[in-house]
Amino acid sequence: HLLDGSYGYLIPLLAPASVVVTVHDLIPHLQCSGQLNTTTPHRIARKLISKSLAGLSHAKAIVTDSTCTAHDVIEAGIPEEKISVVHIATHSPSNTADRQPVHDNYILHVGHNGFYKNREVVLKVFAHIRGQEAPQLRLVGPRLSESEFTLAKNLNIAEHIRATPHISDSELAALYNGARLLLFPSIYEGFGWPPLEAMGQGCPVVCSNAASLPEVVGDAALTAAPYDVSTLSQHCLSLLENQAVASDLVQKGYANVKRFSLHKMGQALGDVYSNLINTERC
Repeated sequence: HLLDGSYGYLIPLLAPASVVVTVHDLIPHLQCSGQLNTTTPHRIARKLISKSLAGLSHAKAIVTDSTCTAHDVIEAGIPEEKISVVHIATHSPSNTADRQPVHDNYILHVGHNGFYKNREVVLKVFAHIRGQEAPQLRLVGPRLSESEFTLAKNLNIAEHIRATPHISDSELAALYNGARLLLFPSIYEGFGWPPLEAMGQGCPVVCSNAASLPEVVGDAALTAAPYDVSTLSQHCLSLLENQAVASDLVQKGYANVKRFSLHKMGQALGDVYSNLINTERC
């Protein structure tokens, strides 16, 4: 079982072994085909991406993290009958009592500064709501890029942003638990783990409605188009200004996380393996 589709170019080399491969997303392929609004990878990268995608056709079974990614794989020319959706497991808290009091006045974003994480919109939303609620912005991931820092300075928010490039799991859990909300306006996610992590820690979520995120968050997040700064800002303000709205979303988040249990993930993977074994015997 290859755990990342980017290694798809290895599959033909593993013959005659029966190979299962997990495809988390096809973002590089979508970049190459112009389906995402960003620059195209350079020639050598495009060649490797093409080889990895071609190699997927040699897999006996393909696992995707979401129905959204499954659709992308089918659109790329892989037979639908090879594909099984297995949602990633996340921690489901046993105690869903009211979350702990807010430790600090900040909103949180978790992610790197790749184009699809949409950090520029994070900054614009934060600039819009800061004047009314005056929170801080905590970034878990790399520090602002040069262009992002310039934008932050132009928006007069640079001094209110704190980035934490390296963090332990326990420190991340504490940040989720203490945040007023998670802001996650991603342009594209093959699954989108941070919203679920936040929900498991009792943190309300505002995210985009792009790609797999609606599938993952259900009705347990406030959503809008990834570039809709106005609506995303209003969603944030509704949580910052109304504790009842925030508390309701927290409870919906606890319930939503339970859909992604380790037991369900293991059972689904077991079904993939069993079906493949039975097919090979026939």
